[in-house]
Amino acid sequence: MSKMPNFATLDEEAEFWEDHSLTEYMDELEDVEFEVDAMPEDTVLTIQVSPHLIRRLKEVAKIQGTSLRGLLRKWVESLGDS
Repeated sequence: MSKMPNFATLDEEAEFWEDHSLTEYMDELEDVEFEVDAMPEDTVLTIQVSPHLIRRLKEVAKIQGTSLRGLLRKWVESLGDS
């Protein structure tokens, strides 16, 4: 099995991997450990409400010059300030 080359540039490396498989170099790879923070900063919350309430909320949002999502986010975030 051939030894994995050192690359001078990312372009040179990209060209190499277009014609080669990583499986050709499995014996040269090292195990690494890393952590992934899979929690997004924001979490999606889903609720069910009546069509009438949706219409009313959209009216309020329009009066305030925002979207329904923006209105609800502002209301919910204001609870965290108290």
